[in-house]
Amino acid sequence: MHREPRPIPDRPDPPGQSVLDDARGRPRGVGDRRNTRGLRFEELARDSICLAVAPKHPLAQRRAITMAEAAREPLIAYSRKDYPEYHEYLAALFAPTKSKPHVTEEHDSVTSLIAAVEAGSGVAFVPESLACIAGSRLKLISLSPVPEPLVVGVAWPKARLDSVAERFLKSAREVASNSDS
Repeated sequence: MHREPRPIPDRPDPPGQSVLDDARGRPRGVGDRRNTRGLRFEELARDSICLAVAPKHPLAQRRAITMAEAAREPLIAYSRKDYPEYHEYLAALFAPTKSKPHVTEEHDSVTSLIAAVEAGSGVAFVPESLACIAGSRLKLISLSPVPEPLVVGVAWPKARLDSVAERFLKSAREVASNSDS
């Protein structure tokens, strides 16, 4: 029996895709990191992608898992409506395996995604930095082969920044450089 993914309502986090759109003053959903025309972009960090499982999940004792093995698991994902770039990323992640992810639930916030994985509803592909939020609630397993990491950065209009934006950019750079050590 095939069930359609069911959206789980929650207070949504701001969709990542919309950040560049907002910087351009465009409607949401028309820009992404690959299309930063009119903007300056500065990479601040890279974040590895892992498979998140419940601590008692049979895979929780593994150090690494292949994409083919991960494809056999029910997948908890972010809402396609709010996070279309996440689903594009999943498609690219699974492309080499010729498998399609079996999304069984969609969530509109990181907190509800963590809760669903912790409850054993499925697994999720998440950045390694999620460990600081999830703590011992989830076990993060490395992927083999290791996929390209997510690029974390800041984008701003090519025009001169005002003093508030300059201070924000300086702070973002400082935080990023401190997290490297």
